[in-house]
Amino acid sequence: MCQLLGMNCATPTDFSFSFRGFARRGGETDKHEHGWGIAVYEGRGLRTFLDPLPAASSPVADLVERYPMKTLNMMAHIRYATQGAVELENVHPFQREMWGIQWSFCHNGEVPKYTPQRRSRSAQSLHSLSSSHEGHLHEMPLLGR
Repeated sequence: MCQLLGMNCATPTDFSFSFRGFARRGGETDKHEHGWGIAVYEGRGLRTFLDPLPAASSPVADLVERYPMKTLNMMAHIRYATQGAVELENVHPFQREMWGIQWSFCHNGEVPKYTPQRRSRSAQSLHSLSSSHEGHLHEMPLLGR
């Protein structure tokens, strides 16, 4: 299974030390060598770095380790592929914009096949959620706010 690293801080914090150790687990000190990614919130902005290479040998991971970024919230993911090819499209965290807000998500484990029937139910649930929270988005606890 994959591994996750997350930080939620009271004040903007440099995560490079924690990320450096985590990245080594991506192919050097552990078997999670099938890609990696990180999402770093800066205010309402979101920086996302993804690479299908092992984090331990990725030039992009080296850049992230050396780049001076402080954040209140970040999440990182190193992948051990049990499903799907080792490709950029299968690396987390995923990033989407909804309601004018940048959202990011990563998970550990497998997701069952997403059928058209499930898609329809998911779309209905999302519509219901957006309708019920319309005008109240400022009250929702959001990562990166």
